[in-house]
Amino acid sequence: MDIQDIKKRLPILTVLSHYGIKPDKNNHIRCPFHADDKPSCKIYPETGTYHCFGCGKTGDQIQWIQDKEGCSQHEAILKAQSRVTDLSEPISQEAKPKNTEPEKPWGELFPLFQNTIEFSDKAKRYCTNRGLDFKALQIGYNSGTYYKKIRECIIFPLKDKNGNTVSLYINSASKKLIGSIVASFN
Repeated sequence: MDIQDIKKRLPILTVLSHYGIKPDKNNHIRCPFHADDKPSCKIYPETGTYHCFGCGKTGDQIQWIQDKEGCSQHEAILKAQSRVTDLSEPISQEAKPKNTEPEKPWGELFPLFQNTIEFSDKAKRYCTNRGLDFKALQIGYNSGTYYKKIRECIIFPLKDKNGNTVSLYINSASKKLIGSIVASFN
């Protein structure tokens, strides 16, 4: 199940309910991420997002789980996916593209993306504006050269406990979702 399916199947209100949080009639809550004496966090059910006007936390269902539980992004994705499978409604069987996997394994593909970030001023500027040190962190960029389905995207490797890249987290300003590749957008 990809991120798009998870987000469709797991409304943000369901995520909040899991933590015992219910928004008021204006979809505001007291932000659990800082000392909040009045509701300063707005929930947007139609987009599955939230934004706190007090502390600035913002995100989607996955980010909420990650922030609330203090876990990695990969763990938050897995927790969200398990909550989707716990829901009683059936999973729709939409037609999937026949070949959504790249020709190379993720572990071989990511270094190509990681080396490309140096050549994109746009990608470097994006990382700098987000406070991400692309030289210190494992961050990649795909201009579309290596895998055309994910172009102009910032890419992070998702690793298993042995350090092997098993999937990719893709952040794209174009907000297009990418099939079965793990993807999320701010």
